[in-house]
Amino acid sequence: MNFSTKLFLPILKKEIRIEPICNRYYFNLIKYITNDDEEGIKDYLEYIISQIVVDKDIINDLSNLEKFLILISSKSFSSGNKIQISGENQVKTDILISSIIKNILTNIENYDFNNTIIIDNIQINLNLPKKIKLKDEEDIYKEIINEIKIDEESIKFFLLTDFEKDAIINSIPISLNNYILQYIKKIQETLDKIVILFGGEKRGFADLKLNVFDNSLFYFLKSLFNDDLKNFYELQFILINKISFTYDHFLSLTPNDCKIFINLYNEDIKKQQEEQKSSNASMHSLPSMPRMPSMPSIPK
Repeated sequence: MNFSTKLFLPILKKEIRIEPICNRYYFNLIKYITNDDEEGIKDYLEYIISQIVVDKDIINDLSNLEKFLILISSKSFSSGNKIQISGENQVKTDILISSIIKNILTNIENYDFNNTIIIDNIQINLNLPKKIKLKDEEDIYKEIINEIKIDEESIKFFLLTDFEKDAIINSIPISLNNYILQYIKKIQETLDKIVILFGGEKRGFADLKLNVFDNSLFYFLKSLFNDDLKNFYELQFILINKISFTYDHFLSLTPNDCKIFINLYNEDIKKQQEEQKSSNASMHSLPSMPRMPSMPSIPK
């Protein structure tokens, strides 16, 4: 059983356990980010979530906001709670991930995003989008429909293919479409008032508002997990070549684990150097051996 920590999900209204993000996932994610492969980043973030969430049964029910919370929470105890953001003016600002999480949970704790529309024999359940990154406005429309019930037949909309979703949406009455658009507008207006990261002129970046439709959360994640591949290879080199970890062991660690082992290694090296220096000093302080008298010359 791997180590895990608790996290409250504000939309599902339940507490789950999540594992830290190990080097194996960081390594691949940084490669996707380095190549600026947004489709790959999106898919791999979804994959990481499927691996670090202990309760697998709830994964299909997660909203994009809860996926965001899961990823930044896991990063917090995998590589540190404090992050540094550089604005356009090159000013660096320290931010605590725990403050972002607390800000989100505090502002939406009493808000219910779930909404059900009923017209005649059709019942549509709406909720926040599930995808971490949305393609366009049409994708938003598809994503907020959680379940459709026609007469007694219930359909989990998010499990359908795009072709099947299009076929159902095209058959929905216009009156229902208007209700769905009103729901989107209401959510936008509500979340637009919540700022989860304050910027400003001094910090050199704009406020980050809690918007689940404009992909701002995805781009924040992309920035948050971005790192220099060289730094990662240096970690790998030190742990494997200097401290004699196996490659698999290195991949199973977190960046925080690596820092702890490297600090211990450096402290041990420093201790050895100090002991060697002390030993050398002791050798120099010993009394010197008396010189042998010179032999008298033998007369001829």
